[in-house]
Formats: sequence, C-alpha cells, structure tokens
Amino acid sequence: MKKLIATVLAAIMLVPVAMATTLGDFPGFLATKTDTTSRVNAYVITGDHVDSYDVLAGIDLATRIAEMNYDVVSVPGGVAIGCEYGTCKKAEVGLNTEYVNTSMGNELTTPIGLGVKKITYGGVEYAITEKVGVPHVVVAAGDTSVNGSIGIDLGTTAGNLYYEVDLPFINATQFSYTNPLKIKLFGQEFQITGVGSGTFTALTGSVGLAESTTPTGVTYGEYTAYVTDGETGSWALIVIKDSAGNQLASDIINKGSTGTFTIGTTTLKVKVIDVWGSAISGRVSAKLVVGPEVDKTYADNDPFPGNDLWIFDITTATDYLQSIVLKYAPNETANEVIPLGGMIAAPNDYFEFGLQDLIVKTFTTVTFSPDTVSVYANATATTPIFSSKPAIKIEATDYVFNNQNAKKAYIAFDGTKYYVAYYDEALGKAINASTSYYGGSLGSISGKFDTHTFTITPKNSTSSNFTGVWLTDGGSGTVKMAYNFTGTTVILGTSSSAEAGDVISWANENVGDYDVSDLTSSYGSVLKAPIKTNAGSQKVVIQLPPEQQKAFVYMGKIGEETTTGGTYNKIISVLTPIAKTTTEAAAEKTTTKAFVLVGGPCANTLVAELAEAGLLKDKNNVTLTCDGWIGTGRNFGLISVVDNAFGVTGKTALVVAGTRAEDTRLAAQYLQADKLKGSTAKAVEVTGTSVATATVETVA
Repeated sequence: MKKLIATVLAAIMLVPVAMATTLGDFPGFLATKTDTTSRVNAYVITGDHVDSYDVLAGIDLATRIAEMNYDVVSVPGGVAIGCEYGTCKKAEVGLNTEYVNTSMGNELTTPIGLGVKKITYGGVEYAITEKVGVPHVVVAAGDTSVNGSIGIDLGTTAGNLYYEVDLPFINATQFSYTNPLKIKLFGQEFQITGVGSGTFTALTGSVGLAESTTPTGVTYGEYTAYVTDGETGSWALIVIKDSAGNQLASDIINKGSTGTFTIGTTTLKVKVIDVWGSAISGRVSAKLVVGPEVDKTYADNDPFPGNDLWIFDITTATDYLQSIVLKYAPNETANEVIPLGGMIAAPNDYFEFGLQDLIVKTFTTVTFSPDTVSVYANATATTPIFSSKPAIKIEATDYVFNNQNAKKAYIAFDGTKYYVAYYDEALGKAINASTSYYGGSLGSISGKFDTHTFTITPKNSTSSNFTGVWLTDGGSGTVKMAYNFTGTTVILGTSSSAEAGDVISWANENVGDYDVSDLTSSYGSVLKAPIKTNAGSQKVVIQLPPEQQKAFVYMGKIGEETTTGGTYNKIISVLTPIAKTTTEAAAEKTTTKAFVLVGGPCANTLVAELAEAGLLKDKNNVTLTCDGWIGTGRNFGLISVVDNAFGVTGKTALVVAGTRAEDTRLAAQYLQADKLKGSTAKAVEVTGTSVATATVETVA
C-alpha cells in the first residue's frame, strides 16, 4: 500500500501545472509568440455606452499592446552588440536620405550617451557625461542616385561624427601640476593643469610615482626614471635606466622643474611634480612625468595624441572648462565613405560607428532582351494578330505584370504599329494590351513587386517612332535603355557594337563601361554587373526590391560579443481592429483570444460577468459586482488579471477599471507606464491623481 501511495504521489508531482499570469507579465500575455514572431492576440473592450475617459484609457492600453506585434530579426555577428552601458544604437536608414532625423527618428542625430562617469576633485565627487553624435550622415556613395558601392557618406566637414565630454563647473584656477583635474577622453587619462581661452594644458607622457626603496620608476618607451635621493617639497635625484637596467644618465631636478636628458638621438624629459622623504629617512618618493614632452597645451583643431584623424574643439568660460569635443576629421578632399560592412573605430577602440548591412535581401530580377513574339487579340483568339515579330521581352522572376498575373511582358513591332502584350502562362500565348503607331503613345507597363510599384515606359521622339524603354523604380530612379527596332530585329543602341555607356543611363548619367560593380539607385534597385558584357549581348538586368531599401547603421562602445550576432524586434503594424464594445465582443467569449476589459461592472457587462463569478475582489475581499463596486464607498482603480476567464481554458482577461472615470484612466496610465513590470501580483488597487504620485496596494 505504501508503495502504491508513493507511486501515486510521484505521478501527481510530475503533472505539469500551468503558470499563473501576473500583472508583471503585461503586455506579453496579450500576444501569441514563436521564436521569430509576436502577434497581438487580444481585444480592448469597453462597454457599449461609456464615459470618454474609458475610451481614452482603452486608447492608452491599445497603444502599449501594439508594441507586441513584431518580427524577430536576426543580426549577423561581427558588429558591436556587446556594448558597455547598453549604448549600442541600431537604426534603419533610407538610402540617399540627406539627414538622419528624417529617416531614423532622431536615433543618431540626438547624441548617444556613452554614460555618466564620476570623478573626484578636491574631495568632491562630480558627474561628467560622454556623448557621441552624427549630426549629418548619408547612406550612399557619390553625389547622384547612381553609385558603385553603398557606404556611409560623412562628407568632408569635420564633426559629422564627434565625441563629446561635458564637464561640471569646477574652478580651473585650482588646477596645477600637484593638483590636476583627471578626466578620460576616449578612455585615455588626461591630467589637466590649467585652462585658457579655448585651451587646456595637460601632462603628457607617462605619469606615475617613483620610490627609492622598492625601487620602482616611471617608464616611457624603453626608458625608466628612478628617484634615489631627494628632500620633501624641494628636489629629487633622478636616474635614467634602459630596459636592461643600465644607468644612462642622472640629474638633480627641483620640484616643479623639468630636466632634459639626451640619450643618443633620443630626448627624454622628466618633470618633478612633488617629492616626499629624504635619504636620511631611508625612503624617497617622487611624482614624475616622463616623456618627449611633459605637458602640452591643446587648442581647437589640434589632433588627439596618437591619432590625427580626431581634432579638438574646446569650449571654455572664465576659469571654467565647459566641454571637450573631438571631431572626426579625415582631412580628405573627397567625401569620407564607410563601405558596406565597414566601420570607424574611435581611438583606443572606445566605440565604433559602422554600416552593418543592407536590410532588404530579396529581389525580383527583371531582364530586358531582344526576342520575337506572336500576339493574340484576346484570351479566346485562336489566330494571332501577327506571328514571330521583333519584340523587347521583359521577363521577371515573379508575377509582377498585368495586376501581378504575368511574369513576362512584350513591346512588339509588326512593321506598322507597336504593341504591349502580357504572356499568359496558362494559355501559353501573349495577349494584346495596347497598340499605337508611336512607341510613346503605348502607355506605361505597370509592375508591382510586393509593395514596390514601378513603371516601364516605351519612348519616342518627333524624329523617330521608337527611341527606347525607361524603367522607373519607386524612388524615381530611371534606367534608360536605348532599344531600337530595325526591320526584323531589336538592338540595344544604334548598332550591335554600341558601348554600354552609350546605350544605358541612370538618373541622366551614362553608366560608362562598368563590368564589375553593380549600380544601386536610392530606392535600392540594382543594375546588375557585368553591365558592359550584358549590353554587348543586347541584355539589361535589373533587380528590384520589394520595398525601399534601407541600410543598418549602428554605433556603440565596443564590447566582448562582437562575433556572436543577435536579434532585434521589428515592429509590424496592426492592420485589423482590436477595439470592440461588449456587444461586439460577445461572440469571442468562447475563444482563447485575450480580453482587455476597460471600465467597472456597472459600465462593462463582461466585467460584471467575471465579478458575479466571484473573480473580482477589492483589497477588503469585497466581491466587485455593480452593487459591491458602488458599496465600497472608496475611490480607486483596479487592475486585475483573470486566468481561464469565462470558463475557457487558456483565455486571459485583464480588467482595468475605476470607481470613477478618472480612476479608470489613472489605472490604465499606470499600467501603460510599465509601473507593474516584474510584479507577481494578480490584482492591485491604484489610488491618487497622477502616475508619479499614485499609491498601489496588492489585492490578496
């Protein structure tokens, strides 16, 4: 019997128990999720006749819930995703968009805070802030919509990428060699000893403490300066040794003075900042600065030490150093371009700014080439209008023509008139769509690939019935192809040997003799290489994206996970209604669709139904039916989550209600503001007049 009981108990313990929903899970429990998607699976429901505050509360909640409609997009490795301070910013930027703030929602035009650092000076702790900004950036290459390679164009102006340190007010007259202000720029320490108008002076070289007893010294390169004797606050005997420990030179240097040592062709300077002790006491210590120079005054446009691609821009006030900006200045007459997959690393690898990848990876390929075709008047015609006449075949890899019912379109010439026809694969024939004696009167061929609408237009001039075909993509980037009908054939150009640059142009610029590089328009359409070779075979190949191409730009402080890759959530628009009245929602009660019920039991019949089932109570354990709700005699908002609502397993109901309309609004705002994130409560009461000052009590 004991064995049987034990077996039964073990089996009971193995039965999985569904996890109860808590308010801290909001809004996650209102969506259906997979590894790659999240879709809102809820209705926001008010009573049939409600106060305007209930409607506003529903809008607030629906706005928050809509964030759960997203796709999980993978980010390849090799980018800065392991950023300190959580500083990585990633943004999708439209090609050839002149200013970031029009396409990135100020993602990078608003400086990125690298963090708030603490420094101590004079026994007082201060906060300084670090920022990185990109006030102007274009993702393109070249000055037109035709470019051989995509890249971030930083232009030629210094400061289109900058690093800034903002300093607190500290009286600069206190700064000295013995009492410098210590700050870090690009992670590199500067000990500032003085401030002038638009300048500051800092110790350079190696700064450290030399002690006679250890002995320890201060090293710069191959040389180390030691102290062997001295007197507190007065002087120090400095000895210079090489890395092998050989003594090379020595001299007595007074406190505050600098000694110069010439060692072969090397000049080494040592400044004695301070001295403590004496030989009599058996110990001498000295604070030293060792290097080719021991201090330097920095002014605007001076290069950062060891990296002349970054220059200083210093802001001062009277006896006050306000900010230090380091501007990226490549000193090139041509625009500085970060290529696709490239980046700029700040000095000391402090952060990086780069162009990770293009977002759109799928294309339809449209190929223009000479051909012959037979065209039928309509789908039922058994005899063609003409047979095997010269034509420009326009063939896509997807159904993009004739209301997305055809992959192939033709522009044909029967010797007298021009025709546009679409190929019906089911019938196996080309059906006439329009005809004209002039190519320019045929009208445009409309194409659509996903959301990208493009046009193909036959052209003519006063001196010729046909002068070519133009494809214009969704961004008004136009490929002009000089196809001509010559008797029984079609050729690209005026002769079969015409060069690509003479017969193909984009944005009014000849493509030249490109045979290696693809050419990309500002919309992301791609004129495919080898262009010269293709043109030689009378063919033009163009890839069209399903939507506006965007590039993935990122900035952040380099971390340890730069090879692991990651993901981000791309918000997807909610295109179906999620707001309903109680009457409209009645039919959904038996489904597992979550309900977000706004309003109390007197205003919302579905809330009343939950209350009558004993599922809604206040902190005093009063069942909140309409009578119970009124009978509390208190003003409060209630936020409560109910599992298996209305007797449906897996159905969740979230009730957001108030004894007054303003209490309902406050409860909704409190939930929307993520104030219950991490809470394990299933129900809370909210009281007060604002989110900032509200009081929250858990309902047992």
